[in-house]
Amino acid sequence: MCNIGKSYTLVLIFLVVAINMIAIESVPLVLAQSGTKLSGIINSDMTWTASNSPYYLTEDTKIKNGVTLTIESGAEINLNGKTLEVDGALRVLGTANNPIPFITSSTTDEEHSYGISPNAGMIFFTDTSKSYDQKTQSGSIIQYANFGSYASCGITVRIQSSPKITNNHLNIGVITTYGDSTIISNNQFFGGAINVGGGSPTIMNNTLLIGGGGEEFAGGSGINIWGKNNALVGDNSVYINLTSDETNAIGIMIGSGSPIIAKNFVINNDLIPKPVTGILVYSNANPLIENNTIEKNSLGINIYDSFGSPTPSILYNNFEQNRFNIYLGQESNPNSTVGDVNATNNWWGTTNQQTISQLIYDFKNNNKVGTVNFVPFLTSPNLQALPNPSEILPTPSPSVPEFSWLVLIPLITYMLLVAVTLRHRKTAILSK
Repeated sequence: MCNIGKSYTLVLIFLVVAINMIAIESVPLVLAQSGTKLSGIINSDMTWTASNSPYYLTEDTKIKNGVTLTIESGAEINLNGKTLEVDGALRVLGTANNPIPFITSSTTDEEHSYGISPNAGMIFFTDTSKSYDQKTQSGSIIQYANFGSYASCGITVRIQSSPKITNNHLNIGVITTYGDSTIISNNQFFGGAINVGGGSPTIMNNTLLIGGGGEEFAGGSGINIWGKNNALVGDNSVYINLTSDETNAIGIMIGSGSPIIAKNFVINNDLIPKPVTGILVYSNANPLIENNTIEKNSLGINIYDSFGSPTPSILYNNFEQNRFNIYLGQESNPNSTVGDVNATNNWWGTTNQQTISQLIYDFKNNNKVGTVNFVPFLTSPNLQALPNPSEILPTPSPSVPEFSWLVLIPLITYMLLVAVTLRHRKTAILSK
């Protein structure tokens, strides 16, 4: 009986080896190939393709002025914590069905904080890079790309020209623009932020989720605006999902310039006892805030002096279920100051003037701040400011690679071999 068991085991070993050889032979070549390693300067037009993927940056890499790098749908890019500097043109041409993944394999949990890490990897459009031309659809564009994941996150895009960044998914990714006419549209941010440091960019139809994903997603602000700018920030949705372990958060923060903040939806989804602010206006900012819906925040709009006196105009917005719809001064600093604010023709969630006044913190509560002028006011919600009911909250991109089922064959056959061998040993022992 023992001899039969040994012979049977040998047959199984032969089968395992044969099956493994067939499986390995059948696995697509992309799993075995090393891909393309890159560094230095790209001196001539180049196209990165799926067949030569993944592309792996071993050092910082620069696209020379006058040169175009095109990345086709199906290509895979590993920044490896390095910077891809664009002095020429970068055209990332993913599709809705086949987005281009950008990852970084050198970021660890200890190295990144709120998605920004010195070695998380960056795409840097310098002031010499070719801007996007809407009429000819030429120039620099990043469309349908997935940036980062839970395991490798924090890739940033820094802009000093005017590319178009559209229809991308960013996991804790940050886009910072100083460009004159940058277009940032239809992107989804799971954590991370959009920063405007100057120029006249268009920030439209983006969805941002702040918090709700652990420490790395906690706190911060969704859209930050500073510097001399005339930004158009419209039709964006900012969802604040803090947990009990996370810090405070701000939907839109405006520190300077004269941006237009229009038709955005800013909501705190959890209503936990945390200082959540829908829109913060401070310093010498002079924004027009109109046709927005600001809902369920601790402070709907917070305004205070800080290195300057802000002068916002707040018109035709919907305020719903905020602890204070407008709060003048810093809640943590009773000595902070700010002047009068024009907030006429808004919907305050009620037509009761006394209730409206109670939900506004101004001179009547603290004589160091001005008065909010809210009369006349709307008697029903502004339909132009209502959010999109079909809005889908962003979710993290999958970070686990999808392998062929053939890769599992060696493991399954090995487990079968072990099971049969143990069974024959048991049978042999019982037969003695």
